[in-house]
Amino acid sequence: LQFLSIINQSSSVDDLSSDNIIECCEVAHLLQCKLMLEEIVEIIKSSIDSENCTSICILADDLNIPSLLQASMGFILERLEEIKSDDDLWSEIPSSLRAHIITLRNAASSSIIGRGRKTSEVLFSSSNEFLAIFSDTLREHKDRLREAKQRQQEIIEEREKRNHNRPFFSRRDVFGGSVKDCEMKIEKQEKRVQTLEAFYREQKSIFAQNINSKFRGSFSL
Repeated sequence: LQFLSIINQSSSVDDLSSDNIIECCEVAHLLQCKLMLEEIVEIIKSSIDSENCTSICILADDLNIPSLLQASMGFILERLEEIKSDDDLWSEIPSSLRAHIITLRNAASSSIIGRGRKTSEVLFSSSNEFLAIFSDTLREHKDRLREAKQRQQEIIEEREKRNHNRPFFSRRDVFGGSVKDCEMKIEKQEKRVQTLEAFYREQKSIFAQNINSKFRGSFSL
């Protein structure tokens, strides 16, 4: 009835009660009442709290409303440990959406795909874009590692050639100093790449398990 009164302009979206605003949101989405839906979504976003954040997140995912999904997920991510400790609250979220949330938490905490930006500024339109950017980042790390190893080998060969005619020279003459320092950095780079590869495989597997209910909405880190 309230939805009809808004259509008839006898009341406004601001008059919606908390008891029926979700239902009106679903109806507005079904009937593609874009302007009304946007107003309702803004009201719902401003009302997100610890008690309704999971149900709003589910709603946003079901209706494919990116801005509402982003807002509710952002709220959940900020309080994830608290929400996970509440079995009833956490279990009401579908397993596919829980996996999505955990993926975002892991990605945000690792700061691996921000490309120099704050994670809150990184927006993804879908899981495919998320994985594609992740893959590009992983490839960049591998390229830098390969270049570092190549340069390291060139320096070693230059030192060996320079010391070849010396009657006495030690291993330290070749592998000490900057070469040793660089070797330690390369080892760290290798571990970083291995971590990224493992993380990428994990997230790819999570998304693959939900191929029939692929994450449709956009999301940000």
